[in-house]
Amino acid sequence: MRKRGYQTGTTTLLDELIQKLQIAPLPSDADRLYLERFVEFVRDWEKKANPKHLRDFVQYLDYFAEANGDITLEREPVDDGVQLMTVHAAKGLEFPYVFVLQLCDGDFPSRGQRPVFEFPKELMKEEQPEGDFRIQEERRLFYVALTRARRQLTLTFVNAKRKKPSIFLEDILMNPRIKARDALQVTPNVVLPPIEEAAGPEASNPAQAQLFGPGPDDARMYSRIALWAKAYRPPRPEPLQLSDSAIGAYQACPQKYLFQYGWGIRGAQRAAMTFGMVMHRTIKEFVDNCRRRRDIPFEEVAISYNREWRSAGFLDDYQEEEYRREGLVELEAFCKSYLTAPAEVLHQEKTFELHLENDVVITGRIDQINKLGRNDVEIVDYKTGRSPKPEDAKKSLQLSIYALAARDYLELTAKRVTLYSLFSNQAVSATREAKDLNKAKEKIQETADLTPYKAVLPTITADNLITQKPKDKVTAEWMKKSNRQNFAHADMADPKVLNAVIWFACTGSGSNIPQEAQLPAYQAMRLGIANLDNDESVSKKDDDD
Repeated sequence: MRKRGYQTGTTTLLDELIQKLQIAPLPSDADRLYLERFVEFVRDWEKKANPKHLRDFVQYLDYFAEANGDITLEREPVDDGVQLMTVHAAKGLEFPYVFVLQLCDGDFPSRGQRPVFEFPKELMKEEQPEGDFRIQEERRLFYVALTRARRQLTLTFVNAKRKKPSIFLEDILMNPRIKARDALQVTPNVVLPPIEEAAGPEASNPAQAQLFGPGPDDARMYSRIALWAKAYRPPRPEPLQLSDSAIGAYQACPQKYLFQYGWGIRGAQRAAMTFGMVMHRTIKEFVDNCRRRRDIPFEEVAISYNREWRSAGFLDDYQEEEYRREGLVELEAFCKSYLTAPAEVLHQEKTFELHLENDVVITGRIDQINKLGRNDVEIVDYKTGRSPKPEDAKKSLQLSIYALAARDYLELTAKRVTLYSLFSNQAVSATREAKDLNKAKEKIQETADLTPYKAVLPTITADNLITQKPKDKVTAEWMKKSNRQNFAHADMADPKVLNAVIWFACTGSGSNIPQEAQLPAYQAMRLGIANLDNDESVSKKDDDD
């Protein structure tokens, strides 16, 4: 198509495309009129255009749409029917009945838009009109609409919370004589008919039942993979690795988290991701060089930036060039500010792997750690997106995780955590107390408990499960975990195991039985199982427990 577009005219190319796609003849008269009108529109353009290639027509269409142009159907006027047209198109015409619709503030007159091109006032010979010129033009257009009716004129508007009548209606309604003599204001009572499904007659020939015939055997239009993906849960990894981005993905959409981190299905590279990666690598090299010497010309930074540049993820050359130019501007401002007060850097791009309770590992990479005192540090995270606000630094889970890693993994105290915006070349900082770090750990554990993995328990036997209160910490933690898991793999043939399952079902954290009724419910369920009646493991002591 693109190659042919350079060799032939647009009309010829359109005719070939219609024939190849078998668009014509169309079964509907309306569709046929639309197609014929578009072909006529292309031919009219080609008569005036030079050159007449496809790329020139596409460029013309962009300008045509930007100027709010419409390709209208030119049909013969109908005497007995409703004709829809704009007020501009109605100039010079008259009709017995005219309906002017949507006379609401913001619609008629419309809200002002910034002009695509504004003629310089200094070059105007005529005097500038006084007042709001746009409102005056709209008022004259409103007069044209009012004077199109011979017998009856109907003006409609919406009077609601978010819609108010047009200011042009005030000229009519504020005059008591006109309002009493000519205006009738009514509120129609619209009753919607019940929705009824309608179906046409069945085709006599089964081959005609489908408009386009059956699809290929390997079609995936009605695939049930979405239902399977929603129901299937892979086993939980051991240990479960989480990060700030993983927690954010889960909070946004658990299914997205499962696709991205459970199954490793990553999304396509995006422009913002590529840009952020290049900026971070360039800043890392610049800061590292500043630790050895202070006189670094920006030309060296620009060379490093261009060396690190990647083209993945950008929509087109224009977007890539805009990102590339913006990155140089941001880097120049950052380097100038940093060289005036360079930090004492301890680590850059420092990775960590922090082991937490319940077999959870939190991972991450800290952009920069600056030394403030003997064991006191500042954690800096560079941002290439929107400029963060002070409350963003206070509420950031990412900075809390970094502060937690500094304390428990690097044995450092994060006295200050900072979000540095490269876009505005400004930083916002906050502090992290012990209670903030504990909240972060709770948030991590909460997400770990809710991650959409299938709970897999070892086979439960009487040897590794007890019903009385455990004395050792390991068994207590196991029972706590078992309290909120299912017993799909339990050995129900073992009376003691079944006894424990009943106990957990009545008293566990997932039980809906009120506390005062839990023990009677447990006793009733036990008595209903025949193979436990004579078992020695069921004793009076178990009931008391």
